Amino acid sequence: MRKIASLSEDLLIGIKRPGDAFGAAPKGINMRIIVSLALIGSATALAACSGEGDGSSNLPAAAAPTPVQVMMHDPGCHSFLIGRSFKRQQSVKGPASFTNHDEAALNVYGPSGYRVVPVGQSATLDRGDYTVTMVGQARDDNVLHLRVQ
Repeated sequence: MRKIASLSEDLLIGIKRPGDAFGAAPKGINMRIIVSLALIGSATALAACSGEGDGSSNLPAAAAPTPVQVMMHDPGCHSFLIGRSFKRQQSVKGPASFTNHDEAALNVYGPSGYRVVPVGQSATLDRGDYTVTMVGQARDDNVLHLRVQ
């Protein structure tokens, strides 16, 4: 009777016995299992801290293209729309998303060659100097100059 009473008191009070936590490893637990669990926990914590698996990267994000809009403001005259004003020259940090809101397709001459941008369409322009004219434009019409830095 005394043995049962002291055992239940020990459990209620929480007296440490040899082989409990902070003491020797309990019987049946192999040291390899403990080391393996510790390594798995360390690897999981390292992966969580480095951002692996959540789609993030340590590389810088690609720059979003700078919008460049060409608008018709007088019949037959096209210009860059910058804020609320119309200009014939524009300089932007690249790459540029060139959008045609003119009345006709635009010829874009640049370092990578020549391309036609239809009305309402966009083109991505890399670094360089570009000359923009309207397809079939009169000789006295605006010639636009775009610098993508």
